[in-house]
Order: sequence, then C-alpha cells, then structure tokens
Amino acid sequence: NGGGSAGVHSMSSAVSTSAVGSSAPAGATVMRSGAAAATAQAVQPEAQPHIEVHSYAETVQLFELKREAILASHLINDFRLVRFAVGRIEVKPIAHIAPDVPARINRRLKEWTGQSWNLIFSDEEGEASIREQRQAAAAKAKEYAVSHPKVRAVMEAFPTAQVTDFVPNKKK
Repeated sequence: NGGGSAGVHSMSSAVSTSAVGSSAPAGATVMRSGAAAATAQAVQPEAQPHIEVHSYAETVQLFELKREAILASHLINDFRLVRFAVGRIEVKPIAHIAPDVPARINRRLKEWTGQSWNLIFSDEEGEASIREQRQAAAAKAKEYAVSHPKVRAVMEAFPTAQVTDFVPNKKK
C-alpha cells in the first residue's frame, strides 16, 4: 500500500448540498466525481394496491398480515362482533379499550383498503369473540380426544393420568 492515500477522497469534496452555480434543485444532494455530476432524486414509494375485506375474520387476518399485533389482539380478544358490512364494523367491547383504538383501526383499514371505515361500539351482545370461539373449539377437540377408545384405555390403565391438552394431527 505504501502508506499513501491515493484513491481515497474526502466525503466533503464528493458530496455537497446544492452547491452555488449548480443546476440541481435547492436542497438536493449532489454527487461529484471529476467533471461528472449526478443529482439524487427523492424516491417516491409506489402506491400499494388496495386490499378488499369482506368479513370480520378477513379483517383480523389483514391486521395479522400487516403485523399490527396490538390492534389484531384487540380484534381477537376484546370485541364480540355484532354486525359487519364493508366500511362498518359493529362490535361489543368485552374489555377495557383505550379511547384511541377505534380510530387507529379505522385509520389502518382506510390506508389498506382505500375506503373509509367505522368501528362502532354496540350494547348488543354479538357473537362470541374470536378468542372465545377458539377456546370453545379447543375444548370440543379435547373432549373428543378424551372420549376416544385408545385414550380411555390409557386412562383406565393409569387412573391418575389427565389429558391436559390436545393437538390434532394436521392432515397431509
């Protein structure tokens, strides 16, 4: 290497902000290399295609897909669906909800679908929350497993044994 600094350029001489006499717009970053100059333009993000949702379940899936975990958790755990129509979701809250949650959900849905949404609280009971539905399905699956002849045989052979959980086989 010889200890020389040949080939090494100072960044201050290579990058400057809209130098006097430059044809670049004010505030643009100008890269200079010898006699050539290039102007860095702001990259405009491409508009994302709008997503259609036709059900409450699809709405929850969209929040999960977009990694909005806190809002998805509210939709799964804290609301019972009363009515769903595109642009309007009516729910009964079953837990304390921060006052800004409906506005945050509405804002995200508008951003992703391109249309206005209204999350409305209702006093009507509505259907079970998604969490409640999942718990009921798990309880039913466990009940089925416990009633299976092979499981009953094990329970008879080991009277203190308990079925604590049931995970069904995925069909291949």
